[in-house]
Amino acid sequence: MHWNKIGLFLVVMIFLMSIALSACSGSFSTIENTTPTVVNLAASPTPTTESTISPTPTQEPTLEPTATATSTPIPALEVETVNAWCVPEIYGSAGTITSAAMPENGRAASQTDDGTMSLLYPDSVCVFSFTFNQTSPEGLVLKWFEKSNLVTPWLNMNLQTDPTNEQISFGTTNHSYIIAPPLWFIDYHIQLQSQDGSVLWESPIHLERDWQPELCWNLVLPNPVTLLCAKMQDLHPWDPGYGIIDLTPYDNNKEE
Repeated sequence: MHWNKIGLFLVVMIFLMSIALSACSGSFSTIENTTPTVVNLAASPTPTTESTISPTPTQEPTLEPTATATSTPIPALEVETVNAWCVPEIYGSAGTITSAAMPENGRAASQTDDGTMSLLYPDSVCVFSFTFNQTSPEGLVLKWFEKSNLVTPWLNMNLQTDPTNEQISFGTTNHSYIIAPPLWFIDYHIQLQSQDGSVLWESPIHLERDWQPELCWNLVLPNPVTLLCAKMQDLHPWDPGYGIIDLTPYDNNKEE
């Protein structure tokens, strides 16, 4: 009876062991036949745990607005100074004048009491110069008028730029009615005109001899060319001194 129980127990144990072995073999076969799943890393990238930071756009530095350079307006053309000088005839020919600078033997213009420019003669050459507030323009002309006719000039002096100073223009003349008119004195009117005819400067000008003789018996100056006084027997009714002494000033500009 005792052995029967033992035998039954062994049968049961063998049965249980066989069942356990069958379960294990089935599990192993399942593992062997399972096809591994291939993960396509290229198609589905594995997200990283690092957070993606979007690049911050570089901020351009803010520049202060640059002040626009404004060009300095060119002032209106103006004559600042006027100069004139002559070389006295006693020094002979002055040669070629190349600038407005007066030589040592030059004689500068003066002013009369009313501010009129005055020059003495006889001379060999006279020079007139004008200094501007900027570069002197081209085409300047100094025009000479009779005192009683300011419409038609009798002489045009073309000016040139001084090579030593671009703000100075000068002109030279040896016209006989400027350097040695056959009169004791004479008055003109001069105008500085631009190339378009605009008057930039103007003034009366007085010319007179650099010496004066004594008055004649009739209290007038002698003939400016012959230096002779009129004779009483040669007088006409319209001449000073006819009949009585005429104190009327002699008209030096009147042709005899």
